[in-house]
Amino acid sequence: MDIYNLEQKIMNCWGTKDDLDLLYHAILDGSVVEDELPSIIIGISTLHELRCKSLFETYEANINQ
Repeated sequence: MDIYNLEQKIMNCWGTKDDLDLLYHAILDGSVVEDELPSIIIGISTLHELRCKSLFETYEANINQ
């Protein structure tokens, strides 16, 4: 592992904001119906958790080096 991998994982976590922005615009333009929202939000939450876990694992690996 190196600092580049850590930086890349940090940037990947910002993807959650992009996901939420996309969802917001989809709601506004009517391409997402209300019944779909809980599943979409759970999916975004799960992806964010996975991104953060991956980031933390990379962080720990860099600290241990």
